[in-house]
Amino acid sequence: MTNRLERIINERGIQELREKYFPLIRDRVITGYNLYDNITKDTNLIQLSYFHSDLKTYDRHSHELFNILEKEINLEEKIIISNRLIDRSKVLERLTNYRTKTQWLDPKKKKRYFTLMGRELAFNEAKKLRDVIEESIQYELSIRITNKEELRKIIDLLKKYTSIFKLDRKGKKIKNNDEFIKNDLAIYEAWDIPLLVCRTSNNKKPSNLQDFLTVKEFKIAEQIGNNPLILTTIIGGKYKELRRLLQNRECKFEERKGYVLRVFVEDYLNK
Repeated sequence: MTNRLERIINERGIQELREKYFPLIRDRVITGYNLYDNITKDTNLIQLSYFHSDLKTYDRHSHELFNILEKEINLEEKIIISNRLIDRSKVLERLTNYRTKTQWLDPKKKKRYFTLMGRELAFNEAKKLRDVIEESIQYELSIRITNKEELRKIIDLLKKYTSIFKLDRKGKKIKNNDEFIKNDLAIYEAWDIPLLVCRTSNNKKPSNLQDFLTVKEFKIAEQIGNNPLILTTIIGGKYKELRRLLQNRECKFEERKGYVLRVFVEDYLNK
């Protein structure tokens, strides 16, 4: 399947973006970024996103996940926003570049690997290094939430089934004798650090998100050829440094709060 994002990006344009943003990954200002063809501004009060590489309809991970969600939550229904009936959920395609761990490298999937300086690596070269940037097409499942109780229910389902390890009420991996406890309910290709992001239109954290931490999310206007694109990044403590850099570059950007599952923030974003 070839989507619009894959059609409009080209190597020259992507290389220009790598040259702009890989140094920020190298210097640990950001851990990575996502490139989208388009992101519709969402006026829903609460939105929850789940990020994964296998959310196409024919992926086994997607099939197992949607079977679980459809039993518990009606994702097929439409809801009313600003007097309009709109879809409850959508899957967005994104080109992602992020600092990756050696154990996450997968030779079976279509991915590219780079040093922090931007030199492309063969898979066997990448396996030998500690710090590698991975580039691949991945996906975001975006769900419009109707209320805080439903938000809690969906988060609990995603924690229960999309993490390799068991997670506690605070969003941390559970240990037993210094070993993380494996999750027997994890679906196919669950990740050891699942990424869940909650956003709210009023920029306030829902009171029942004790397992989510506050971060900053930047949306930056970029372009490849005549095609306008949106580059996003989730950032922890160095958001002021990123803001200053974007202002110096005279970039158009939006900055807002986001709320991210604790295990991602503590075990990856702030490492």
